[in-house]
Amino acid sequence: MCALARDGAFSARVESVEYLGADSILLCRIGDQLLTARVAGRVGVSGGDSTHLSWARGASHFFDATTGIRLATEPSHQGATMFA
Repeated sequence: MCALARDGAFSARVESVEYLGADSILLCRIGDQLLTARVAGRVGVSGGDSTHLSWARGASHFFDATTGIRLATEPSHQGATMFA
């Protein structure tokens, strides 16, 4: 699970937010890469906002960009999609 912070590891632009009750799903852009993040509760950001994201080491899940299959190990970040 991700956390929003004033100063986090990654500066991100929020594309959209979907509140699901216990969690919110954020679609964010870090550079030219899209990232989907699950954040606890309701968040105080909306599409177009800038924020910082951080998460615990080992909490990332990587998927093959072509097949959508989850990768067993962390890739070299080329051609992978990440969910945190």
